[in-house]
Amino acid sequence: MAYLLDYEQTFLNGASTALNLTMPTHATGDVLVVFITADANTAITMNTAGWTVINAGVTGGTGLISGAWYKKAASASEVANITTLDGWIAWVFSINLLNRDKVIIF
Repeated sequence: MAYLLDYEQTFLNGASTALNLTMPTHATGDVLVVFITADANTAITMNTAGWTVINAGVTGGTGLISGAWYKKAASASEVANITTLDGWIAWVFSINLLNRDKVIIF
């Protein structure tokens, strides 16, 4: 069984060329999930290797775009750096797996 361990929220009320997201408490083997919504019709790019896209570039038709990525933490010091334009908000969730040898399919 998995449970939510921690989360962090990062937001910016303006343009960003590249910004590190605030990461929640996590350990090796935890699953990290990033959700981002931006006030732009431009792409959201994950600049950090190792993240798997769930869905990126979903537009709301009103100038909003959303994206989501996940990764299994290789250490307790993982980072996520994104690029987008205009104002945005991001949440990073840390999910603790009680049996870390099992694979979770998203």
